[in-house]
Amino acid sequence: MTPTQKTSNSILTIGGAKHNYRPDIDGLRAIACLSVVIFHAFPNYLQGGFIGVDIFFVISGFLISSIIYKNLYNQNAPGQLKIVDFYIRRIRRIFPALITVLIFSLIVGWFLLLPEEYKLLGKHSFGGATYINNIMLYNESSEYFNPASNSKVLLHLWSLGVEEQFYLIFPLFLYLLYKCRLDFILSLTVFTVLSFILNKNGIKHDNQPYSFYLPYCRFWELSIGAMLAYIVGYKSAFVEKAKQLLKLQKITDCIFLAILKKDFQADKKSKIIKNLFSLIGISLILFSIFKVKSDLNFPGYVALLPVSGALFIIAAGYDAIINKFILSNRIMVFLGLISYPLYLWHWPLLSFAYICEGQSPDWWVRLTAVIIAIILSVLTFLYIEPRLRYGKHSKKKAGWLFVTLACIGLIGIRIYYSDGFKFRFPNLTVYTAPEVSIEKYKTNQAFSTDDKYIDNCKAVIPHWNDNDPPTTCAWQKGENQNNIALVGSSHAAHLFYGLVSQYKNSENGVAVFPVGGQSPFFKLKNNVQFIMDWHKIIEDAYNYIEQHKNLKVILLVDLSSDINNYVDLENPNEKDVTKAFENSIRRSFEKLKDRKVIVVLDTPYLPFDPTLCYDRPYTISERKCTFRNSETSYMRDLHNKIIKNIAKDYENVQVVDPEPLFCTDGICKLKNGDDALYKDQGHLSYKGSLYVGKYLKEYIDKLL
Repeated sequence: MTPTQKTSNSILTIGGAKHNYRPDIDGLRAIACLSVVIFHAFPNYLQGGFIGVDIFFVISGFLISSIIYKNLYNQNAPGQLKIVDFYIRRIRRIFPALITVLIFSLIVGWFLLLPEEYKLLGKHSFGGATYINNIMLYNESSEYFNPASNSKVLLHLWSLGVEEQFYLIFPLFLYLLYKCRLDFILSLTVFTVLSFILNKNGIKHDNQPYSFYLPYCRFWELSIGAMLAYIVGYKSAFVEKAKQLLKLQKITDCIFLAILKKDFQADKKSKIIKNLFSLIGISLILFSIFKVKSDLNFPGYVALLPVSGALFIIAAGYDAIINKFILSNRIMVFLGLISYPLYLWHWPLLSFAYICEGQSPDWWVRLTAVIIAIILSVLTFLYIEPRLRYGKHSKKKAGWLFVTLACIGLIGIRIYYSDGFKFRFPNLTVYTAPEVSIEKYKTNQAFSTDDKYIDNCKAVIPHWNDNDPPTTCAWQKGENQNNIALVGSSHAAHLFYGLVSQYKNSENGVAVFPVGGQSPFFKLKNNVQFIMDWHKIIEDAYNYIEQHKNLKVILLVDLSSDINNYVDLENPNEKDVTKAFENSIRRSFEKLKDRKVIVVLDTPYLPFDPTLCYDRPYTISERKCTFRNSETSYMRDLHNKIIKNIAKDYENVQVVDPEPLFCTDGICKLKNGDDALYKDQGHLSYKGSLYVGKYLKEYIDKLL
């Protein structure tokens, strides 16, 4: 049965006309956008500001689905989706500002960005033009909250990708529901719940980028807004079902009257409920903005807070106290009207400032970027969007906008495959941190011609042939001729170069058994999904060492990762992860009690991408490229304390912390003179490996 049609309290644009404009929703847009902008510019003052995007999703789901419902339940031509008209409106709405910002970013990037950075901008310009930036970022394993993401000029376009991917399938989904006469509320509920389960599943398995970027993990935030729009506009059948289900006639009458009825003077109770909804909604949003943290548990269940807050605000209606007197304020409404171009403009400006500065810019630089973004947003709203969004020749305008955006995408591809047009800076001396690997060592690409790769230990490590870790085992001399072993993660691998250089003219030799992302301790499983089986290779390394007495000094190179991921394989029911970690450390020391053991703690982790410290043609101020060690100490202090306390019980074990090589009085460096010590945020360069290798040699020689 076709529901009785009601006029929605949203902005509905059908044939160019507006119906029942809700200024409070524009005010809600303002809160959403400003929270994101402030979070990006001043994260210490608004730690949960990123939830503004979740509010945007709910608003978008509510408004755009209202347009679709208006088409499906049109009294003159019911059941006609008019999908072409829908996408023409979408193109005219979102393409003008996006094209402007993409062109600006490519032009400014030409002058500011080094080849690798401009290459990445070209790739992301293509992603932005085709609305797949979120998928690209996921494939790059890019965490949104990682400081290195600050150098991705078009990072913020991930949300546009999610939204447009939703509207690629959602209109057809609603059309099928209508044609098949399926229950909209039930179908939308199933759709929403399935999407939320996928979102929560990614968080559960420590794969935040999966839950954060992939569209089907975010669709629930838009579809829940679509569900509210259906209830608001086409309520009769749903209200009756809800009353029967709840069996609370008076309460449900009040609630649905509060949400749905336009004239509230007839019932004071409905006003109370609407005001209550409004207060609950703004409270949830403010709590989210100030209290939600940018950690690995978001979105997950935490995203329900801002999403629910937005739902309560919209459901309350224009006349609710917060909506009418705060959200409908002229300033809030205006900020809401420019929210889309402001969202597009603010991040490239902040990102370019970050890149030019080499790290987080001074407060006045960030404030200036925000002010410029607001000015550009107003100009975009007043002089660019109206000419292309409204007026005659809608199809022609949409066609030209589509072609222009496609051309920008092609230009981005050209930049990417041209390696960022290196010819732009022919005389620029670039401060480089060369990337090296064991494979490069094998082919003498990273070392002098005097260094020779002798053997590869892959054949004697059973599980190395069954797995695909990002590093490979190797040894300096032939089997049974090495007396030093490195066991651990890829951080063991990056020390191999420095130690081999120290011992290349010595009777001593070095073997390395590295497994990316894996702890060096025995029978300790990392439950992060993509490395959860690699502990077997570490066990093989222990077994090999046990059988080869020539390996006298064993270096266990630890990774200062979150110990909350660890599982003690010999005591899998141990719920205390700290205890599981301790058990594994003791077990390792017991297995190596007839050898000399050095536990090498992790090097400081950079809070920014070291490439930002390259020499550049334009900079804002002197490039210090230093950082406070406290910025990277998450879980590290506890981690190191546990290892040191246990090591005291074993005479053959000592702990070496390379931190003093990098940090003085809490201030850390990524250069030693003119030498770059890091090749990325966590791994050493060749020079860095030599730097630490020389330091470790002093401890090793005392034990040999």
